[in-house]
Amino acid sequence: MTIHGHTSLCLLQPSHPLRRSCSLVPTALSRPRHAWCRKPRHITTAEAKNDINKQLSGLARTGNRAVDSAASFLPATVPKPFGKAGIYGVVGIVGFWLLNKVISTVVTFALLGAAAVIAFRAAERSTSSDRDAGSGSSKSSSEDPDDPLAAARRIMDKYK
Repeated sequence: MTIHGHTSLCLLQPSHPLRRSCSLVPTALSRPRHAWCRKPRHITTAEAKNDINKQLSGLARTGNRAVDSAASFLPATVPKPFGKAGIYGVVGIVGFWLLNKVISTVVTFALLGAAAVIAFRAAERSTSSDRDAGSGSSKSSSEDPDDPLAAARRIMDKYK
C-alpha cells in the first residue's frame, strides 16, 4: 500500500510485533524507526556519472582560469590565442616531465626493493644450507662449546 508515494512495509507485514511503531503518513519530523520500514536509498550510476562529470568540468574551468590569468602577464604584442597555446604547451611539457620523474622514482624503488628481497632470500638460503650441512652426526672441531645452539644440537643428537 502506498500513502503519498511512500510504501509502508508495516501494512504489508501486519503480523509483525513492531508494526505500530512505524509512521504511516510521512511528516517532516517523524522518521521510521526500523530498517524494514525505511525507504531504500540507492545511488544510481547516472548520479555517480553526473558527479564525476561535475568534478571534471570544475577542474577544466579552474585550469582555464589559471591559463587566462597567466596569459594576462604576456605583453600586448603577443596575440591572446597564441599566448594561451604556448602556456598550454609549457604546462603540458612540465606536467609530462613531472609524471616521468614520479614514474621513474616508483619504478626505481620497486626494482631496488625486488633486488633487496632477492639478495635477502639468497643469503638466507646460503646460511640455511650451511647450517644443514654442518648439522650432520659428525662433530666438527670448529663448534664452540659455549654456543647454545651447538649444545641444543648435542642434546637432540643424544636422544635420536
